[in-house]
Amino acid sequence: MPPPPPWSLTSIETPGQGRMQIYNPLTSSWSYGPNPEHKAGAACATVLRGSIYYCGGLRDGNQKSGPVVPTCAVFNIPMGTWSSIPPMPYAVHHASMVTDGNFVYVVGGRNVSKNSVDSPVAFTQIYNPETKTWRSSGQQLTGGPKAMPYGRGGMGPGISMYGSLYFFGGEVSCRGTVLGRCPNSTIGLTSTGVFNRVDRYTPATDTWDRVFPMNVPRHGFYPVLGTAPRSAGGGPAVYVCGAGNITPSDFAGLVALVMLVHHILK
Repeated sequence: MPPPPPWSLTSIETPGQGRMQIYNPLTSSWSYGPNPEHKAGAACATVLRGSIYYCGGLRDGNQKSGPVVPTCAVFNIPMGTWSSIPPMPYAVHHASMVTDGNFVYVVGGRNVSKNSVDSPVAFTQIYNPETKTWRSSGQQLTGGPKAMPYGRGGMGPGISMYGSLYFFGGEVSCRGTVLGRCPNSTIGLTSTGVFNRVDRYTPATDTWDRVFPMNVPRHGFYPVLGTAPRSAGGGPAVYVCGAGNITPSDFAGLVALVMLVHHILK
């Protein structure tokens, strides 16, 4: 039996809001799936045990004034059905989502309405699909996880490797935030509000640390885990494809970039 096709969740400011698009690489064709239970832009998603988890974002994909929502839903791929799950403790958009095979993690993002780089947050939010409950870094006094070191959005999805979760780059406003003003070389923040830092979270010990930075600061990309070319020694590698080098508040275009981040575990 061939593997199931990849899935793509989209929401834009057109009559096609909230559509789920499905790409089948075997036939090189696209089709529509059932619509998610909530319409959102800049939401986050991941796949765990045959289901797609989909959380947060800007309501109705409204980039100009849409409020940020905590809403979450899960799509059962074999059954082809959506169902609601409890909302996140904190509403975020442009957050990172990843799974370690047991839990769903939502990290960072922004909690301001509209597509703005203001109000970055450092929340670590963890969903347990068995108990259908959330834990968050706002509950540290009662056993919640630690927050990420420096809150930001635009990191794309996290990457799970060897028992740890990795979060790449990101962006904040240079107009002055809780991080101060740009640049700040100590934390890997450039003069344009974009990070080159890579943060690693290890769930087993509830610890964060910083690993080897990216060669080029970037935000708005989509890291994927793959295998390194033979010329790079093989083994696991994170590919960072396409990105921005300046925050939207500073008005810059996207750059075409393919970057290989390898040996970050060493």
